[in-house]
Amino acid sequence: MTLIKVDNLNNQLTFTLNANTVVTLFNKNAEKNIASTIRLILGMGTIEQGSVTILDSALFQDNYFKIDWRKKIGFASDYEGLLSNLSIKDNVLLPLRYHGDLESEYKSNPEEILNILEIGSTYWNLRPYEVPPIIIKKALLARSLILSPKIVIWENPTRYFPMEKWSFLINLIKSKLNTESGILITSDEASFVKLLATECKSAILEIDHD
Repeated sequence: MTLIKVDNLNNQLTFTLNANTVVTLFNKNAEKNIASTIRLILGMGTIEQGSVTILDSALFQDNYFKIDWRKKIGFASDYEGLLSNLSIKDNVLLPLRYHGDLESEYKSNPEEILNILEIGSTYWNLRPYEVPPIIIKKALLARSLILSPKIVIWENPTRYFPMEKWSFLINLIKSKLNTESGILITSDEASFVKLLATECKSAILEIDHD
C-alpha cells in the first residue's frame, strides 16, 4: 500500500513510502534545515514544481486536510511543538482527546505510550519548561504515535538521544513497522542513517540544499 508518493518535489526529491517501510531523508549539510522539505510534504508552503500524493489524494486538493486524514499522520518536529500551558502528559494525550471517537490502540490505556517512551511519571504533570530536553523530545515522539497513525514523520529523532540510546529508537521504529505503518525520517546524523539502513532496511535519500 502506497502511503506517500513524492514526484520531483521542487526539482529535488522523488520517493515513495509504502506500508511497512522506512524512508530516510539524509541532510548532507547539518547547517541547513531540512524542515522546509517536510513542511511541503505536510501541505504547508508552496510546491513550485512536482507533486505530493498522500493516502491516494493529491496535496492541496479541496478539503485535503480534513479531520479524518489528520488522524492518520503522526508528526514529531525536531524540537518545538509542545504547548507551554499544558503538562507533558496532557501534551502527549492532546490528539487522542481531540479525536475522541478514534479507535487508537492507546485509547483504553493512554498512559501506555508514556511508558513505552520511558517518560517517567515524575515528569507527567510538569510543564515543558520544567523538564530536560530529552523529555521534550520523547514527548513529541510519543504524541506522534498516540493516534496509531498509518504515516509517521519524524524530524531528527536522535536529537538529545545519546548514541548508546539509539537502539531504543530503532526498536521503536521496528515495532511501529509491525502495525502496517510507513515511517519517514529526516536526519543529519550519518551514523544513525547507516543504522536505519542496516536495522530497518530504510531507503536513504540524500538531500543537498546547494
